Amino acid sequence: MEVDDAAPRGGGGGGEPPRIRRLEESVVNRIAAGEVIQRPSSAVKELVENSIDADSSTISVTVKDGGLKLIQVSDDGHGIRCEDLPILCERHTTSKLSAYEDLQTIKFMGFGGEALASMTYVGHVTVTTITEGQLHGYRVSYRDGVMENDPKPCAAVKGTQIMVENLFYNMVARRKTLQNSNDDYPKIVDFISRFAVHHINVNFSCRKHGANRADVRSGSTSSRL
Repeated sequence: MEVDDAAPRGGGGGGEPPRIRRLEESVVNRIAAGEVIQRPSSAVKELVENSIDADSSTISVTVKDGGLKLIQVSDDGHGIRCEDLPILCERHTTSKLSAYEDLQTIKFMGFGGEALASMTYVGHVTVTTITEGQLHGYRVSYRDGVMENDPKPCAAVKGTQIMVENLFYNMVARRKTLQNSNDDYPKIVDFISRFAVHHINVNFSCRKHGANRADVRSGSTSSRL
């Protein structure tokens, strides 16, 4: 391999070594978020897995501009308790394990408590949810892992709807690599199709925002074939 003699080499020369600094927490969280949510299809996968874990029988996905403008995942699962909403999008908060030993027998798809938190660091997240027996649901928005406002009572149907808007709005380089907004939609359709094959007891649908026809639609009466 040829070596450029003019290129600087490590380990030699004078001068003071650069100082090692502790990154600000906001920077650390954004870097971590970019690893968990690498592209819009990553966010869809995480949200659908959460909906499956919530014992949903119907999961609907709506996508705009390949997921960069909008990802909306609605389910009819058990919903989220109002008292849990303040910490819903903090890192490492989860309802799926309480001790390290629980990992040995875990049967859930998502459990680390990183996905929703990560989305709030790279997008605008709004959650609408209602649990069984409640007279009304609650809606709340999140940014950087924390609630932007107190949960507001609202009309809601059974389950949870999570809306992620303007994904990677604060990561210019990442958005540039995803400039073709339609690139991720086939990946999302493929994900939903695979979920439908593995979970034949769940009704799945996936469509582009504003489209009358779903690109994926499965019924709970369908066979795996």
